Amino acid sequence: MKAEKNIIILYLAILVNFFIESFILYFDNRAPIILFQTGFNLASVIFILTKVRKINYPSQVIYILLITSLVLLFSILSSDIVHSYNMSLKFITPFLYFIAGYNIINNKFNIIYIFNRLWIIPLFFILNVITVNTLDIGDSFYKEGIKMGYMTLNGLYTVFISLVVLIFFQFRLKRKKIIHTLLTLASVIIFIILLKRTFIILLGITFLILVARNLNVRSTLYGLIIATFSFLVIQNYLSEELSTAVEGRSSRFSEDYEVTSEGRLTENLLPIVHMKDNYLMYIFGTGEVFNDRPYFEKYYTLDRELHNSFARLFWSGGIVLIIVFILFYFSLIRFFYRSFKKLTNKPQTKYLMYFAFSFAILRFINEFSSGITYVSYNSMSYLILGGLYFIGEKEMKKPVKR
Repeated sequence: MKAEKNIIILYLAILVNFFIESFILYFDNRAPIILFQTGFNLASVIFILTKVRKINYPSQVIYILLITSLVLLFSILSSDIVHSYNMSLKFITPFLYFIAGYNIINNKFNIIYIFNRLWIIPLFFILNVITVNTLDIGDSFYKEGIKMGYMTLNGLYTVFISLVVLIFFQFRLKRKKIIHTLLTLASVIIFIILLKRTFIILLGITFLILVARNLNVRSTLYGLIIATFSFLVIQNYLSEELSTAVEGRSSRFSEDYEVTSEGRLTENLLPIVHMKDNYLMYIFGTGEVFNDRPYFEKYYTLDRELHNSFARLFWSGGIVLIIVFILFYFSLIRFFYRSFKKLTNKPQTKYLMYFAFSFAILRFINEFSSGITYVSYNSMSYLILGGLYFIGEKEMKKPVKR
């Protein structure tokens, strides 16, 4: 089936975002590039929506409007209003992709069209990793770890989303099945060697969810093949790289390590530390929307930001903003679960809804790590979720054939 032009434009927007995130760390002054990227995404999604004859809105639009209104309103109180509105724009823009996906991806062929072409992202990622480590280019995320070149964590999350799609639809995408398997294998190996705990945990959960749904010989064999080959490749060819990476993150894997001493855990208490003398902030936030870096320097003498989406939302908009954000996720997870359970006579759509349900849960779990103002990663995720929501809604309205 020939894809509509709007689907192609959205797919190309995903690729443009990813390539920007793959090279952006090369530049010392990244502000103009980030400004271009935000403007590009806004222009792309608005352009797409202007092509829609009549824009339809999912029920989640009420949460999107509330989130947008609260963030923009509270940003007025910021001591660095330009920074707060800049970060707020990065946070809000991906929600427009959810609305675009809901209006443009109107059947399963549209979403499969995108899924069938996401293999380009892990392919580029793998070639990039091989190149930068061979030529010793760029930096690592962790001391003594493998080099990622000039790729940001935002770009790495985009790769991970593509990998999740490949894992779930390994036997359901019609094209390049062998290439998909090789790319999945290579990507899994790299993520393991990278030793970023969030990705390793999410990968484990992904495989468990997949096996739980497809408990049969083929899916079990596929999982065993991936695990076995990953182990053999790392053991025989990449054991030195893995040992170096483990040594670089030894504090996280030592016997003396305790989660209560984890820097990220204690640092995420920043909102509580700052709000302790002003209980009104617990309800509406500090007024410093996404402007927590100066307060890290004040309380912890560290130059960093909160590494937890819920902590950043609590800081920016208090309990009110967190509740609305959680309700947005809860409504998605609940709908996809209901669709999965109800569409018993439509196996292909039923599997799409199982993926959507699983993907929404993975996204929610990852919010405990970071990424709430990552434009590329969130735009791609919400585009997929918006499209799947429309498909589920459309199929649920159809009469059941008896």
